[in-house]
Amino acid sequence: MNRSGKSLSEKLKRMLLNNWGIKIASIAIAVVLWFVVALVNNPVGSVVFNNIRVQMIGTDILDSNNKVYSIVDNTNIVRVTVRAPQTVKDSIASSDISVTADFAELREDGTIPIRAVSLVDGVEAIDLDREYVSLIVEEKATRYVSLGVNTVGKVADGYIIGNVVLDQTRIEISGPQSEVSKVASSGVVVDVTDSIQNISANMEIKLYDADGNEVNSSSIRRQTEYVRVTVEVLPIKYIPVYVSITGEPADGYIYTGELQVEPQMIPIAGKASSLANVSRVQVGDSVDITGATDSIVQSFDITKYLPENVTFAGAENNNYVTVTLPIEKTEYRNVQIAVENITVVNLPPEYSAKIEGESIGVRLMGTKAALDALDPNSISATIDAGEYMTSAGVTTLQLKSYNMPIIPDVGDGIQAAAESYAEVVISKQ
Repeated sequence: MNRSGKSLSEKLKRMLLNNWGIKIASIAIAVVLWFVVALVNNPVGSVVFNNIRVQMIGTDILDSNNKVYSIVDNTNIVRVTVRAPQTVKDSIASSDISVTADFAELREDGTIPIRAVSLVDGVEAIDLDREYVSLIVEEKATRYVSLGVNTVGKVADGYIIGNVVLDQTRIEISGPQSEVSKVASSGVVVDVTDSIQNISANMEIKLYDADGNEVNSSSIRRQTEYVRVTVEVLPIKYIPVYVSITGEPADGYIYTGELQVEPQMIPIAGKASSLANVSRVQVGDSVDITGATDSIVQSFDITKYLPENVTFAGAENNNYVTVTLPIEKTEYRNVQIAVENITVVNLPPEYSAKIEGESIGVRLMGTKAALDALDPNSISATIDAGEYMTSAGVTTLQLKSYNMPIIPDVGDGIQAAAESYAEVVISKQ
């Protein structure tokens, strides 16, 4: 090797092996500069996730001992602060952070440490606003509670709520004994406002205490969260009430004929096809006034006389109708009916008839008020020749006089006290 080659080699050795301080300082400066550049281009920052629910794991430890837990004061809800470079921070989501409490770490004071880990790389730190979940651990209780329906609102005018049907009438609930013991019943709420047709839907089941207040407890588990409910909405129709009367009052008394029914019309409900066949309702077989000396008042439960598939649509506990049959002491009066006010009916066409005399005396009986209001000059009467022939057993009449009964037309509350007769002369047409 010549001198020039040797000199170059020695120079290189001196450059590599000497001045180590300067070399190390240069490397350190380069690293610092790299970090500075990195921090400027990708700074570390924080992102906050609120209302993160702690995942409770290892609950099979309680299940195997027939125990359950309830969270105290929402201590299973935490605020998570994540520190990470901007490139990570800008893309991270709450689902990228796992926040758990493991029952294997349950302490005697009823707390479990909360652990948080990142599911993505690059996170520098995770901070929580609390360290523990606080629990109450107790015996598990399971029981059935009744299930009902509460309708709110008012159906459309002219309609009423009919049958309400649930797929089931009770549900099973389970949870901490202290929470389950608060529940007295369960139910669903159905809004029927302005409805004109049946409602059928799956409704959320709510739990209630003995005072009817809703029990909101996340630690109570229900057999099912929803139930199928059907609310029948039926049209309303008004129909009259009818009453039959049998018998006669005691001697010296009279039924005035002024039947009083309260209410006279009642509301009923049912399917349109069922209502179309109902025009009135008859209460009872009849009201017997035999031997009565005073007015008769009776009440009838209208629901007992409605046809099948029809229901009473009135107010609850207002399903009775009151029937009043006025009975009064009989009053009597003798009156004269002018013959021109008496008509012979059902006379065979080959005959003619003439009533002898100017008037016929008639004895009437009735209520004092009805008799006082009677105008004798306005009374008319009929003679039924056909009925007379039938009762006498004859098919033809002779040309002579007959005593035929007259039927006075005196209106309600008055009737003939005895039969009166008129002399009727029969002649050929």
